[in-house]
Parts: sequence; structure tokens; C-alpha cells
Amino acid sequence: MNILQKWRDRRAQKRKLRELATVSSTFATLDRLMASGLLSWQPKTRQMLIAEPLATIFMQTAEKWQAFIQNLYRWTYYQQCQEAWEKYFEREELKAVRDALKNDELRMKNEESPTGQKAAHNAAIQEAAPPSADGTAEANSCAPSVASDQRSSASLFTLHSSLSRDDIDRIRRARRAEIAQSDMPAPKIQPFEFFCVRDTKDKEAQVVFVGHFDPDTDQIDLATWEDVQRLMQAAK
Repeated sequence: MNILQKWRDRRAQKRKLRELATVSSTFATLDRLMASGLLSWQPKTRQMLIAEPLATIFMQTAEKWQAFIQNLYRWTYYQQCQEAWEKYFEREELKAVRDALKNDELRMKNEESPTGQKAAHNAAIQEAAPPSADGTAEANSCAPSVASDQRSSASLFTLHSSLSRDDIDRIRRARRAEIAQSDMPAPKIQPFEFFCVRDTKDKEAQVVFVGHFDPDTDQIDLATWEDVQRLMQAAK
């Protein structure tokens, strides 16, 4: 790789970092606006409520308003991705835990069979048998010692135990670490509606205008609430 290519790659990397920093700053600002009540997102109906003072600031120019609505959509899509990915993680983690429990159950059934118990018992006795004169264990001892009984009980207890909570957490973390972002399905791109809301002295806020944003075409449709009501009355 020549010096010019290295310079280009470094500039591209810096540009990506600046873009990520800009997106992160924008999302943090929108999070604060959500927390303050100037914005409210309804994910089930895909409706965004915008307080009138906030909308007035961005509607000073068409470019500002277009950028504001686009950033709102990016924020909503990011939230949608986070929710979808977390559900995907949970499904994969649950599947890994179920497979591990199934394998552990099969192992326990095999070891609880008469053949498996006899083999485990003989193995425990052989481990506990005193060494012979040549340094080997007495495999054919007919009177197992107290130590051998304790080892056998411990061995059988281990055979009958299942996965612990720590084991399950470890399996979940391991499966999550194995998942690549490319493995997770991306949510479907969908339009959303937004409503500019004016606070009043009454309990219910007043809708000033409504809009619709299509992310495929970047088109924003906007209408006053009075116009919408007149069209609805005319359609009846």
C-alpha cells in the first residue's frame, strides 16, 4: 500500500468518526427533548408528537424542517433496531440455554441408568482404593473404605445436579458474543406520522397540523388540522 492510499484511508476513517460523532450528538439531543416532553414517540402507532414551540424553531426554513424530520426518522429507526436486535438476542440466548439443558438432561438420564451408575460407582471406588505395594490402586477391593463411599456419593450427587444459574448466564453471554451484527435481520423501513401539538388551558392539547414522512422518497406531506377535519367531514 502506497503513501497516497494510506492517506486516503486515514481521511475516510476520520470522516466516518466525525459522522458517528454527529449522529451520536443528534440522538442525544433528541433523547433530551423526549425526556423534557417536547417530543413524544408512540411506537405502536408510529406517531410522533411535537410540541408547537419546538416545531416553530425548525419550521423557519424548509431545509431545517426537512433535516429535523429526517433526524426524527433516523432516531425512531435506531430505536426500532435496538428493540428488534434485543429480541433476537433473547431468542438466540434462550435457544442456547434450552439446548444445553436438553443435553444435560440426556447426560443425566444416561448416567442414571443401571449401567451408568455401576460404572460411576466402580470408578469412584477405584479412585479411593489404597495404593498397592507397586504403587497401583487395588482395583478389585471387596470392602470399599469410608473415603470411597464419600467419593461415590459425591460422584452421584454431581451426576444428578443440573445447570446452575452461573452456567446459564455463561451460556447466554457466550451465545450473545457469537452473534454478528450481520446475522440480525434489519427492521422494515416504514413511514411515520407526526402531529404538532399546542398546549392549552384545557386538559386536552390542541392539534395544530399533521404530517406524514416517507423515508423511501424523503417526502413530507403537511396539512393543518382544520383542513384535515374539513376533508373528513366532506368524505362522510
